[in-house]
Amino acid sequence: MKDYIFIFGRDPELSYIELKTYLNTRNKEFKVKIFNEFGIILGINNIDVSKVIKDLGGTSKIAEVVDLEKIELYHGKKNKIVYGVSAYLGDDCDIREYLKARLKKEKLKAMIKTSKKREPFLTPSESIVVFKDGFEIIVFGKFVGMVKAVYDPSEYKKRDINKPVQRPLHTISIRLAKILINLSGAKEGDVVLDPFCGIGVIMQEALLMKMDAIGIDVEAKCVNDSMKNVNWVKKMYNVDGKFRIIKGDSRYVQNYVKKVDVVATEPYLGPFMKKLPTPEKARDVVRKLTPMYADLLKGLNKVVKGKVAIVMPRFRLYDGKRIKINFLKLIDEAGFKPKKDFPIVYVAVKSKMEREIWVIEKK
Repeated sequence: MKDYIFIFGRDPELSYIELKTYLNTRNKEFKVKIFNEFGIILGINNIDVSKVIKDLGGTSKIAEVVDLEKIELYHGKKNKIVYGVSAYLGDDCDIREYLKARLKKEKLKAMIKTSKKREPFLTPSESIVVFKDGFEIIVFGKFVGMVKAVYDPSEYKKRDINKPVQRPLHTISIRLAKILINLSGAKEGDVVLDPFCGIGVIMQEALLMKMDAIGIDVEAKCVNDSMKNVNWVKKMYNVDGKFRIIKGDSRYVQNYVKKVDVVATEPYLGPFMKKLPTPEKARDVVRKLTPMYADLLKGLNKVVKGKVAIVMPRFRLYDGKRIKINFLKLIDEAGFKPKKDFPIVYVAVKSKMEREIWVIEKK
C-alpha cells in the first residue's frame, strides 16, 4: 500500500467527503493517515492519479510520499529544468537546501520556482508549469511527497470559454458539477440525471467521466443550449457516452424518465440577487420554492435507484442570520433520509447566497 498526499481546494471538508465517496464507490480500500485544512494522506493501492485528478472537483494536487534520498528526482532528458517546493504543513528549509545541493551534484541546471502569492506553496497554475518541465516536492508535516498529478485550471477555462453557449450568472461551476456527481456515488457506466440541466454543465462532466446523462429543463432555450454544449463536448473530447435532453417540468420527473442510477443537480435557487435580501424577501423566495422542491423530491423517489446529490439555497441576511427551506421535512415526506455529514455549506465566490449541499437516499 502506497501513501499519497491529496491537496484540497478551498473546501477541505467537502473535498474529503467527495474523495472518500469516489474511492468507496470504486471499491478502493484506503487508510487515513493525516487530515488537516490543506489535505489528507491516504494509504491506498492501485490508483491512477492522472485519472483521479481529472475526475475530482475538490482536489488540486496528488503526490506520492517518498524518501527523497532513494528516488530519482527528474526523469526527463533536459539539462535545464524548473522545480518547486510547496510547504503545506511544516518547514521546507532543509528540503530546499538538500535539493539545491543534490541537483548541483547531479550537474542539472535547475531553477526553483516560488509562489507569486504569500502562501509558501505553488498554486495549481504554477504547479502545472513546474510539473511539465521539472518536478515539485510537497512538504506535509514530517512527510515529503513527489507530485504525480495536478489539476489544470486552463482545461476548465477552455471548457467554460469555448463551449457554444454560456450563461455566467446562472450556471453551476465545473468544479461543483464534478463534486455533485461524485457525491451522488456515480461511477463509470451509470446514468446520471440532472432535472435542472440549464446549459448542460453537469451532463457534460458526467459524459467526460464515462457515464451516461439525462437532462430535463422547462425552458426550450435551455434544452437547445444544453444540446449544443453537450454535443460540442462529445465532439471535442471524443466522448462515447449516451445522453438525452428533455423539455419538461421537473416537478413531474416521473413522467419523463423511468429509472436512473443517481441524481446530481443544482435546482432553480430563486431570483438572482445583487445584494443581501431583507427577511421578507428571503421568506417570500423560500415560500415560492418549497412546493417545487417538494414535488421534485417525491418524483425523484420514484425514479432514482441510488443517491441524490442536490443543492439548496440558504439566504444570508444583513444581521448575519440565515433563512432557508425546511429541507429535512421535505425529504422525510418524500421518503428520503440524509446521508451522514450532510448538509455541507458551500459559498461560491462573490455570491450573495449560500448553498447547502445535501446527499440523500431512500429510507
